[in-house]
Amino acid sequence: MAERYNGNGFAIGNKIDELLEGCSQPTIFAFCGLTSRLAKTLTCNERSIPGVAAGESTPFFSPSEFARQKRMAVAQILSADGPVLMLFEQLLELRGTINELFDGKIVVVQNNLFLDGEGVPSPVDPDLLDGFESSFDDMTPDTTGLSKYYAKSVKVGSAHLVTPIIPDEFSEWEVIDLFDCASFALGNASSISEGIVPVSSAAFLEYRLGLLGGTAGPASVLVNARELESYRPALEAVTSVAHALGLSVSFVAQQDQEEKVEESGRLLSVLQRYWGKDASFRNLRFYKNPDFDNEMETVSQGAISEFVVKQAEAAHAGSVDYRNVFVTAPTGAGKSILFQIPALYLARKYQLVTLVIEPLKALMIDQVANLRKRGVKNVVAINSDIPYGERLESLDRVKSGEASIIYLSPELLLESSIQAILNGRELGLVVIDEVHTVTSWGKDFRPDYWYLGPYLSKLRKNGMSFPIFCLTATAVYGGRDDVVSHTVADLELGNCKTFLGNPRRNDISFDIVWRSKSELPGPIEEVKTDLAEQWIDKAVRGDRHAIAYCPYQSHVNAIIDQRSVSNSKVLGYHGGKDAAYKKIVQDAFASGSCRVLVSTKAFGMGIDIDDIDAVYHYAPTGNLSDYIQEIGRGGRKRGLGAKACIDFFMQDVRYSETLYALSKFSQWKLKEIMAKLYEVYASAPQKDRSQNFLVSPNTFSYLFTNEKDEDRKTNRVKSALMMISRDLEDKFNFPVIVVRPKVSYTKQFVCIEQAAERSFTTSYGKYLRKISEAHTRYENRAGQHAVKISDMGAIYELNVGDMWANEFSELTFADFKRQLFTGKICSPTGEPALSNRLALDVNYSMPFDEATSTLSAFAEALHKTFMSLAREGDFSEKEFTKELAHQLEGTSLEVKKPSALLNAFVRPVDSGGHFGSDRSFKCIKRFKKSSRNTYSRVQDVRYGVIGRELQAAMSNLTQTLGRLQSPEGSKHCRRYLDNKALDARYALAEILEILKIATYTVKGGDNPEIFIRLNDASKVKALASDGRYSNGVLRELNDRHEYSSKVIRGFFCSTMSDSERWDVVEEYFLGNDDYVAQVLGIDEKPVDESAKAAPKVRHAVAKRPTGLSTSVVAEGASYEGKPYFRVWKDLLNSCSVGQEITDIQKLKELVKSSKLEMPCKDAVVCIESTDFKLHPALLWKKSRVMLFNNSRADEFAHTQDIDWKCFILGQGGGIEAIADVIANAPKETK
Repeated sequence: MAERYNGNGFAIGNKIDELLEGCSQPTIFAFCGLTSRLAKTLTCNERSIPGVAAGESTPFFSPSEFARQKRMAVAQILSADGPVLMLFEQLLELRGTINELFDGKIVVVQNNLFLDGEGVPSPVDPDLLDGFESSFDDMTPDTTGLSKYYAKSVKVGSAHLVTPIIPDEFSEWEVIDLFDCASFALGNASSISEGIVPVSSAAFLEYRLGLLGGTAGPASVLVNARELESYRPALEAVTSVAHALGLSVSFVAQQDQEEKVEESGRLLSVLQRYWGKDASFRNLRFYKNPDFDNEMETVSQGAISEFVVKQAEAAHAGSVDYRNVFVTAPTGAGKSILFQIPALYLARKYQLVTLVIEPLKALMIDQVANLRKRGVKNVVAINSDIPYGERLESLDRVKSGEASIIYLSPELLLESSIQAILNGRELGLVVIDEVHTVTSWGKDFRPDYWYLGPYLSKLRKNGMSFPIFCLTATAVYGGRDDVVSHTVADLELGNCKTFLGNPRRNDISFDIVWRSKSELPGPIEEVKTDLAEQWIDKAVRGDRHAIAYCPYQSHVNAIIDQRSVSNSKVLGYHGGKDAAYKKIVQDAFASGSCRVLVSTKAFGMGIDIDDIDAVYHYAPTGNLSDYIQEIGRGGRKRGLGAKACIDFFMQDVRYSETLYALSKFSQWKLKEIMAKLYEVYASAPQKDRSQNFLVSPNTFSYLFTNEKDEDRKTNRVKSALMMISRDLEDKFNFPVIVVRPKVSYTKQFVCIEQAAERSFTTSYGKYLRKISEAHTRYENRAGQHAVKISDMGAIYELNVGDMWANEFSELTFADFKRQLFTGKICSPTGEPALSNRLALDVNYSMPFDEATSTLSAFAEALHKTFMSLAREGDFSEKEFTKELAHQLEGTSLEVKKPSALLNAFVRPVDSGGHFGSDRSFKCIKRFKKSSRNTYSRVQDVRYGVIGRELQAAMSNLTQTLGRLQSPEGSKHCRRYLDNKALDARYALAEILEILKIATYTVKGGDNPEIFIRLNDASKVKALASDGRYSNGVLRELNDRHEYSSKVIRGFFCSTMSDSERWDVVEEYFLGNDDYVAQVLGIDEKPVDESAKAAPKVRHAVAKRPTGLSTSVVAEGASYEGKPYFRVWKDLLNSCSVGQEITDIQKLKELVKSSKLEMPCKDAVVCIESTDFKLHPALLWKKSRVMLFNNSRADEFAHTQDIDWKCFILGQGGGIEAIADVIANAPKETK
């Protein structure tokens, strides 16, 4: 061992000599990622600054010791006439002085054995690193001094890997590798030596640490083809270091040594016990090598279940080499058995608990009910719909060992204590069913799915050992819509075994009917509803068992409302219906008494109904993956088959675009949240500031005033915070912000009723800290004299966590809180003695008198704005912005975010369409209004003034401000509000923030607070005010949605056989984007024939038709003999869309030569096979080119497969291609 270490020490010694040799200019060489042993090599060199190691007896770098030697270090750096050696940690400590006074070059020598994101070794004492790591798990400030160097520390074996903070000036420094790189070759199974190490496992991290410590031996590193390029730099460094140490290291292509997946026979008895004595495992088909082609292999359900059991057994035995598992298989393939059998086996043999995380309550109830019908008794479901007593009973069954399979939602898992769920039992397996929701729902309305990965990783870090088993029917592998890779990354699955099933369902045929609005008079919604009703009537007459999917709840209601109430053969289902009604409808459809179910996408996920033989779509509800999942609910019964039907209009994608627009974030909101985070951090005095703090989602509620539902508002905040965290880590290669939900409160603000105060404080005073006395005050209310206001009691801070642990530990924490606040415990009368309070802190940006006058001026301008708009009737957000700007002219006042201000005055409406109870300042109503254009009816969002409320609302603004008055000489005000009845003061705080008169923060309440750690607060502050910054995660989401819209439109507009259409689906799910784009005609630029993408699907190639025949039935008027500018002038007169004008101006510049073919206008072209007439704006007969106005989009949809090159104005693309085509067909000269 000593010899190996010396060899490695010699290697870094040589590196130091190499750097110093020939370097005569002042240069700093800062070494990043050294172990304490390697750092000791620096101390032996006279060019090293003091403080690399604390001393001879303590070979570790010590922040406190270096602080005492900083003066000497700075003096040596500034006086040096040549190179200087130091640690990267020392460079971070001294960078302020170095940037200001040092004129030389700075070179960072990085440990290239480790990749970005893995961390690097540290020269710091491991005990100190343990302390630093623990600061991430509580609210105590970091006392180790390491937070100025590291953003994160993770224990790997007995060592640590740290993530250094990367300063802004890092991009100006030169970065070089510490170790040389040596080429390597991938061998096969015959090249394996002792010690197999998977490249993406924790074992490979430990092996590289062993190379540095001199403890590594010979090894064979297994490398997956998809991981090869990303790991190549580390593998080349490993090759070099191993060679220097004389170690034999080989690299093996992982598929050659992939662990065999096969049945052992031990699980068959479990299957037959519950599924019947004749039951057997089905064979499933999976891609053998999806990176290259669609060759399939057969793997049985039993083999996959066996593989999962082996991973759980390895974890249970203490091994670190177990693997996570990811399975995609088509709907109806029997995915539930894949995790239910392992869960039953692990419970019976090892008494291990399995957590099954399901996205929908109906889904978990359905699965639990089915298992119980089969005789499975050790299964429970825990969700918010289950009575509390029943939930406690289920947890007691887990504790006693009677239940070992727990179905629950991600929200409940993250909000609860894992100890309270397991009750002392060992966790053996975590199943995430319908795992595609992690990347789809997780970034929108179910952000706890996004937080799931870090949460599960933390459980493992804290000593739990379990594999994660993920399953879904629809997950794209690769490409722009890649779900598999994103999910693996989001869940931090690492070395994951993947089984990718084929989404192809040849038993489902397509009936896609192109529709033109010009053929069907009337508003588009009425037309589509009529078509849907005709299809439903036909389905009922044919005794089909079908689902008709609609994008919106309003579509479902419109269809159902047209039908007889007594007609139970057609029923409606969506998320707005109550649970009892949905259960009745679901049972009726499952039994077959309901023949057609009209539903949003809320119905279907995981529902086991095998005789559905048709699926109709009112319009696409999402991307192509969503569509395939929805039609996949048909034809599950063997030999049944199903038909996927749609009446498709070109503009149908607008529904999914609208749904996305309603949920997407704005860049300015994300920047505003960053600014707010820094503000919360900086609000504490300098000496008391902590990188770790809790923030309430309510602190950001002013950005989401248009959200009616409080849970939805909270989820929006969580999603936004995670977007910011991920984007900054991607940008800077270290976690600038760490975000995670806090499990539950440990402290809360409470109001103790005066009658119960003495008794409660006597019994539980040690858990209380008094904040304020109960007092009486007088407040002016609109239309009243001064009103006497008396507090119910004094405000206290209650340490709920300690009180529960010491006094009521026999209860679960959730049950303790419920009983405490309902008066069932700690109350002599049985009535509630305590009530929750929310602390509202308002910090004014100006003296209070000035804030009052400023708000009055804004109120006056708003009043005039609303009065002016009211005279015109309803108005848009744009019209509000314009009128408000007009009213503020000549003042110093400015509203930077008028949309947020407008929404702050909108009265919330409940799901039934009734105004909510919160009426403070709410004098505006929001509604949708239909507006016609040439070929469709669009629902625009409009606003209206509630006249009788306007005057009172404006008066209440300044009157309510008096209730938030700060003490004399202070700009800060705190009020304790009843969080179940937030009053006008909270609503005003939101408005004050929007107007920049004040900022506010919120603490306490019922919503779990969110843990924030700012590893680099200065970066957050700078980016929040940087006009150039935009969030990359949000940009990627927007780009993916835009691409998805093009794919779904192309899919429905292309003429193909069923087989060819399934080929496209398969290519899409294999991530072959370029090929899909070619086939669907959505290429954004011409493709060279030699560069065309090749298909992965080998059995058939989807081809576009060579072209449907057409004839010109009327050539219209020719521009022959006229200048080209006349063409463009006439065309401009026919435009109705701004983008059309932009496109024509571009064409005008590109096409103006008199030698080019002149077009005709008012031509008519007939598609002979369908007798469909086309009316292009311009037609170039010789070049066979047609150009359509945007108003003819429905006709343009029919041109996808004719023998002409067709273009449409107003789409912002393809203009250069028109010019190229025309230019290649010059006019004949006479």
